[in-house]
Formats: sequence, structure tokens, C-alpha cells
Amino acid sequence: MTKAQAYRDFTIQSFRFIAGLSNACPESERYTFKYFIDGRSRASELRQMKQYFRVINSKYTKRELIEFFCNLPAGDRKFLLEKIPDIITVLPSDCDNFKVERPRAIALRYANFGGKTVEYDVYAVVDFLKAVEQKMLLIKT
Repeated sequence: MTKAQAYRDFTIQSFRFIAGLSNACPESERYTFKYFIDGRSRASELRQMKQYFRVINSKYTKRELIEFFCNLPAGDRKFLLEKIPDIITVLPSDCDNFKVERPRAIALRYANFGGKTVEYDVYAVVDFLKAVEQKMLLIKT
């Protein structure tokens, strides 16, 4: 298996776990799942879980919020993505990696690359998974 294929497999397993479609947290020798989530989430959106889970307080760090999310049962993760679709997002590079058409953007993010601020759209995990499944169905037929 090539390095690119291994990353695509890890990515799809990760998004399926995030969407509550799988109970098995993805594991890889090369990639760290919590780092994967860290790059696709922001603390302000993760703190919105406090609306549904009262145990979360304002002192939680981003790492603790990610850990809390990962420890939730699949049904709760699915519920959170329905209620807060931008809690964890899909990046444009994920769409490019899978060669799928980009779904409707749900939010706009900003990043600083080489001293320049760049804005880019991010996408919902559920919409991305649907696009990947559609592409797989087209390939099989």
C-alpha cells in the first residue's frame, strides 16, 4: 500500500468515526488521530459541546475537548455533528486528496501562510462522506 493510499484510508476511517458511523477509533503507525482532529477543529467550536454536555467547563483546553469528543459514544458524536456541523470540518485538501467535488461550504477559516493571511472554505464531514461514497459507487459501476 502506498503512502498516499494509507493516508486516504486513515482519513476516511477518521471521518467515519467523527460522524458516528464507526465505534473503532482509527489507529495508524504514521498518523495520530487526535492530531488529525486538532487540524480540523477550533477550540471555540469544540466548546459549544457545553450546550449539550454540562460537565464541560470553560477551563477545558482544546486537547481535553478533543479527548472528550473522542470518548463519546457514536450516537452522541453523530448528534453533535447534526447540531454543530462546524465542530470538526473537512479541509479543501481532503477534497483534493479524494478527488471529489467540494460540497457546499459551511464556514470560512483563516490561516497565516508565509506572512499572508489566506481565507478558505471548510466543509461538513457528513457532506464529504456522501461525496466520497457517490464517487465509489460511480467507480464500481
